[in-house]
Amino acid sequence: MAWGPHYDYHAVWMKRWEAMKADGGKVATSHFQLPWVLGVPDMETAMEKLKKFTLAGVAERITCPMLVYWGEEDKLTPREAAHQLYSAVGSRDKTLKIFATGEGGAEHCQVDNRQVGTDYIADWLAARL
Repeated sequence: MAWGPHYDYHAVWMKRWEAMKADGGKVATSHFQLPWVLGVPDMETAMEKLKKFTLAGVAERITCPMLVYWGEEDKLTPREAAHQLYSAVGSRDKTLKIFATGEGGAEHCQVDNRQVGTDYIADWLAARL
């Protein structure tokens, strides 16, 4: 399962970092988060380290059942990241689920309705047992 899916994390962060530099108040992350998580002193070093964070050459080798899901109000993971991962995964049994605003679960990792997200996962898994 890819909950808050990414294919090329560096590419996503490049866009996010540019937005942070332009107007940090409109981006749903902080300037210290990524360096802290990666154990590096600054964003420049973090961005360099992130170049390796890609599923290029890997996703197509995934052959097990795969669930990629995303919420249409997600402000951290862009829609194209979900579609890119889904398209690249080599599995014949793959699902792309996009939670719409009206059904709930439309925010990043379904934080606006976590239960709808976890219920979907459980039902998806149960259907494959």
